[in-house]
Amino acid sequence: MKISIVMKRKYSLIIISLICLSFQQLFGQIKIEQSQVDKVSEIIDSYESLDLFNGNILVAKGDRILLQRAIGKANFEHNILNKIKTKFRLASLTKQFTAAAIVILEQQGKLKLNNTVSTYLKVENDGLFEKIKVHQLLSHSAGLQRDIEGLSSKIKGKNFVSLNELVQIISKSELIFKPGDKFSYSNLGFNLAAAIIESVTGKPYGEALNALIFEPLKMHDTAHEINTRIVSNKANGYAGLPDGIVKADYEEKSYVIGAGSIYSTITDLYKWSRVLLNGSFISKSNVEKMFSKQSGDYGYGWFIDNYKWKTSDGEKKGKNINHDGGSPGFESKLSLLVEHDITIIVLSNKLPSNLYVLSNQITNTILGFEKPNIRPKQDQLFYSTMFTKGINAAKLLIQNWKETDQRDLIPGRFDILLVGRGYIDSNNFEKAKQLFDYLISAEPKWVYPVVFKGILMENFNRIEEALELYNNALKIDPNEAYAKNRIKELLKD
Repeated sequence: MKISIVMKRKYSLIIISLICLSFQQLFGQIKIEQSQVDKVSEIIDSYESLDLFNGNILVAKGDRILLQRAIGKANFEHNILNKIKTKFRLASLTKQFTAAAIVILEQQGKLKLNNTVSTYLKVENDGLFEKIKVHQLLSHSAGLQRDIEGLSSKIKGKNFVSLNELVQIISKSELIFKPGDKFSYSNLGFNLAAAIIESVTGKPYGEALNALIFEPLKMHDTAHEINTRIVSNKANGYAGLPDGIVKADYEEKSYVIGAGSIYSTITDLYKWSRVLLNGSFISKSNVEKMFSKQSGDYGYGWFIDNYKWKTSDGEKKGKNINHDGGSPGFESKLSLLVEHDITIIVLSNKLPSNLYVLSNQITNTILGFEKPNIRPKQDQLFYSTMFTKGINAAKLLIQNWKETDQRDLIPGRFDILLVGRGYIDSNNFEKAKQLFDYLISAEPKWVYPVVFKGILMENFNRIEEALELYNNALKIDPNEAYAKNRIKELLKD
């Protein structure tokens, strides 16, 4: 089971401003002082010296890279360092490329966003596809369930699955709402978008994206991942546990084709951001569609958020086009601060990564807000307290940090969840159970630790307890597809 990106996102809370027809008229006029760049560099230095981040970072204004850094290791077993050209799994940053490919095909007159999915994908029972329009796949408004694991117990990201098989499974699923009614994040929609790209171009998804995007832009270090191919200079994914670093769980990318299957580098992503913002590759009107809210706070393959900065006249507000991604051992974030013409790219290959906090701190500091004081985390103290003294002692420690204005020392709930998942992957089930029990106690309305503990109980072969946990998960979130599917499968046996 994957962790929801939507849950993890941390917004800069501002009001949106519209993109002008000419991007060049809109942004690039606001000066960034060297002192602001120096402060960002100091933040990154602190993260590196305190071992709080492992990965690559790029910050640019317009056509000028302000800083780029490669931190830590691409491969811990062989002591290979990350380099500027190291390739990282992008996870859900993939969606912007899939959406762009669809938009380019419309620009070429080869498809229409307002056509139904059934126009391009033929299945035995196409009733579902007749209800969904292509553009709804790109904006998470199709009413599809979130992940394929919620529809099939056979697909768990470990073995190759064909795109045709994914399409057939999705075609037999049930909608969770009427297409177009609302936003609900779905990887399945981008699986179908990948299938449409194949149908229209007559090429496999990866080859189609090469022809449509990567080759024309000379993005030579970017591609759709195929497990059997050897990729040079590609980072491995890791989990940093309290008692050491372990390899992250293996994920076969075929089951997230179109949604989370691309790898790239910070330099290729920067090249990509430039052609989007200057309108030199995709027409300005089509980029505007991608960068405008279509459903909720989502455009086509991008979240549409806001940011603020200080001026002599007070705070001003601007548009932050961004996306993040997460998969076992990897996290990624790409942000475009439109009014400032600033690109911020952060890629990590060790979890917990602190990527979201670091990205926000870079953003705020480059915009002129006060540089934060980076302190060593106290994760080890939290985990040692948990494992030696129990849940109540860990809660008291957290409470003490809150009362003494040391909230920055508190591990994030997603970080704790990721450590628990890492313990499952390394077969340390008892420590995983302790962490999930803590989260269930501390965050009783959060569904993820309940589901993960259910997965853990299945590993213990304690099926009745797993069923109870999955049922509890549905009480918290009646639409939790993974829990629904596991209950159905376990009751068959």
